[in-house]
Amino acid sequence: MITRKSYGCSLAGLVALAGVTVSGPVARAQGEEPAAALEEVTVTANRREQSANDVGVAVSVLGADALVAGGIKRSEDIVNVMPNIEITSIFGPGTNPNYSVRGVTQNDFNDATESPIAAYIDDVYLVATGAASIPLFDMSRVEVLRGPQGTLFGRNSTGGAIQFISNEPGSEFGGSVRAAFGSNESVSFTGALNVPLSDSVQARIAVYHDQNDGYIRHLTGNQPDPGQAETQAFRAQLAFQPNESINNVLKVSWANTTGRTSGIWRDTTASNPVNGDQFVTPGPDGAGQLPVYGLVADNGQYRGIKAARSLLLINKFSWKINDTVDLTSVTGYNRYYRDLIEDCDGGQLQVCMTHYQNPSNQFSQEVRAFFDKGARRYTVGAYALSQRQTLNQVAGLFGFVGGVALVADGEQKSKGQALFFHSEFDLNDRFTLIAGVRAARDEKHINHSAAIVVPLPTNLPPNPFPTYEDTANIDIGGFAAGPFLFNDATAGGLNQFTKNLGSGKLELDFKPSPGQLIYASVSRGAKAPGYNNGFISPGLPNADYFYKAEQLTAYEVGVKSLLADRRVRLNMNAYFYDYKDHHVLNFAGVGSLINNAKAEAYGFEFDFSAKPNENWLFSLNGSVSSSTLFDVRNANGFTADREMPINPRRTLAASVAYETPAFGDKKMGFELSGRARSYFYNNPGNDSASRVPGYAIANARLFIADQDGKWEGSLSVKNLLDKRYTTSVFLLGAGIANTRYGFYGRPRWVSAELSYNF
Repeated sequence: MITRKSYGCSLAGLVALAGVTVSGPVARAQGEEPAAALEEVTVTANRREQSANDVGVAVSVLGADALVAGGIKRSEDIVNVMPNIEITSIFGPGTNPNYSVRGVTQNDFNDATESPIAAYIDDVYLVATGAASIPLFDMSRVEVLRGPQGTLFGRNSTGGAIQFISNEPGSEFGGSVRAAFGSNESVSFTGALNVPLSDSVQARIAVYHDQNDGYIRHLTGNQPDPGQAETQAFRAQLAFQPNESINNVLKVSWANTTGRTSGIWRDTTASNPVNGDQFVTPGPDGAGQLPVYGLVADNGQYRGIKAARSLLLINKFSWKINDTVDLTSVTGYNRYYRDLIEDCDGGQLQVCMTHYQNPSNQFSQEVRAFFDKGARRYTVGAYALSQRQTLNQVAGLFGFVGGVALVADGEQKSKGQALFFHSEFDLNDRFTLIAGVRAARDEKHINHSAAIVVPLPTNLPPNPFPTYEDTANIDIGGFAAGPFLFNDATAGGLNQFTKNLGSGKLELDFKPSPGQLIYASVSRGAKAPGYNNGFISPGLPNADYFYKAEQLTAYEVGVKSLLADRRVRLNMNAYFYDYKDHHVLNFAGVGSLINNAKAEAYGFEFDFSAKPNENWLFSLNGSVSSSTLFDVRNANGFTADREMPINPRRTLAASVAYETPAFGDKKMGFELSGRARSYFYNNPGNDSASRVPGYAIANARLFIADQDGKWEGSLSVKNLLDKRYTTSVFLLGAGIANTRYGFYGRPRWVSAELSYNF
């Protein structure tokens, strides 16, 4: 039994550390910058560019150089260098990453369920979870804001927001090319070209290609080796400045991932009749298949992504009306589509076979104005969103004995409108009071159908249902038991709602000296209500389709410090979360089910960087956290207090980089980095079989470049010691086959890279 805990010790400890930190020297002659100073970090946490040390938000930033040096090619890779963030995915790159920030996550794999971590690409919020799995090419930076960001970022940023910000067109001709070759026949290429078409018009285009062969050995050999993936992407932009006050940027981006992207190990589970816990047991599963461990797989049916495709159109209009007023308008359209086929038991027999074809279309419009009145600053704005999510998916079950199929289809339409206000008041030259509020209105309307289909007599074993490998749709022949409908005709109005939501923030900042910030805040975030959808147990009562809005009240104190002539940066914070109606997913029968539960969480985070001279750079960040979900049922119906899923109690990441002049006009250096985390549970039921072990991995990189940054050559090794570590597990539990399957991270991966800037 998990009990409530005392939080005063963590907060008091942070205040004590703050008193020590602010006593360090930072003063220097005005305008004078030490040669070895750390670079200033820019963030847009308040929807405008500011120094990170001036913003009372727990934010981590990866700039363009850090993305390249860290070998961070996809959005999922940011977990390796940032504190208190985790990502799991049971499908592979390009589709449905489950972002977890401070343990706040939504581990549902159904497409009409939104995440509590808001993902933004160039100021556009993405509704579809899979649309946030993107290649990171020609990027300016990535920002992760931890804690509720509902005032300025909207209703579904309960746990935080992630911003992916690309490079915009510039006034000078130039570009870059980057190519890499490595393990498992991996090849990647990135190219960017910036062209000023006139004094007032500029264009920029960037392209990306990445592919690798499978790195997981298939035991039987009747399927290709898993782990193979191929991604293509491009981004085209046109910027126009009719005068010095107006800038309009039109962006079109497209990305697609295909391949046998993931392989799984599997073993067998059983349930404890006393508490319902699912645990790992030796021997064959319910279909007689033996466990498979290691970087091997033995799936008998197709497993992979036929398409994970996203098209994004953005128009950003900026107008500096005068010296005190800036107006911004952001218009966005996203179409995301995934066509995914999954051998979801991973065995030679067809126990579980799923196919998803679920397109999403969304349109959004935001208009905001920033007023700078010196000691008073305001941001006001309005936001509107419309999204349509189509569901079309099937799961063939027990096909090796004739079997049945669980079929789900439908459509969910979502609309949202919001007004927001954010203010900053300088009480004097040291204290600033910040207050904000957001009023939102959300609407959802769903028509959903679930059915159990029995194959026609002509569809006999061993293949009663299609393998889907070469089919264009997921239609199957058979007799439908049901169908079970939740729609306009059957739901009695329960399939649509309108909900008013409120978010807010109150913060006090104290700046005892230049480069120092101490802040304390209370903020409230909200996530919209929703409907259980996709693979849910047929016959679900109408009232159980709906789950209520969740509300998070967060209390946070923090310190940000620049010390030793700006050679040292130390950020620390502590937080306490009071969660009401937290969205909790578990399994019931052969499907998933989201309901509401009370939760609490608390933690401590730190981020340290030091540059003692021009040659060395040291970085260290980490977190300690704990959480409680109260009175949560597991898949077998037993209730207890449990931990929030995908929430490791400890994370730690470190790096050391060295650079020195060499060979006259050249420079060379190295970087060593690593990440470690403790275990977490992959489901709210905290089943023993859902426990994902902790791990620690190390990476290394060598480089040589010219002093002007025109060219660079590097050799990098990820997972230097070739550790075997699990990133996620999934219970195909008591309702189907008493099977657990899981995913390993990549083995040792060597890459050689060349780049040229012009």
